Amino acid sequence: MRIYEINEKLEENLKKDFPDILLKVDNEMLMYKEFLSRVFLEEKKTTIRYKKGFLRYPSSRHLPLFETSQDDKEMKRIKGTITLETITIKTISELTDEDAKIDGFKSKEELLEVLKKIYGGIGKEELVSIYYIGQL
Repeated sequence: MRIYEINEKLEENLKKDFPDILLKVDNEMLMYKEFLSRVFLEEKKTTIRYKKGFLRYPSSRHLPLFETSQDDKEMKRIKGTITLETITIKTISELTDEDAKIDGFKSKEELLEVLKKIYGGIGKEELVSIYYIGQL
């Protein structure tokens, strides 16, 4: 597990710490409606990001926030700006019940089920990025 500040050196630090992994920058935050409502209710304080073969990271602490839908992949509605405090990099196997609760789930098992539904199968040693949400 590694924790990173979101600043101008984030990409450089990730390249140094994970030299064999491709990076994928997020210039916007896309979130399904049911998760977005949990963010606004402050029940969800993190969001876990994954892309097979890549390590995801935000381009900035402040990203445009969009509501999306699993049923309609074209739907994308602006909802404001989200502020991110830090990111943590973990393998799937390192995720804990505490990570799940902070992300708005009852247990690690429930979290893993949702991640599988969204991203498909994720290997136990694959890396995920946990974005810690600050002010909206």
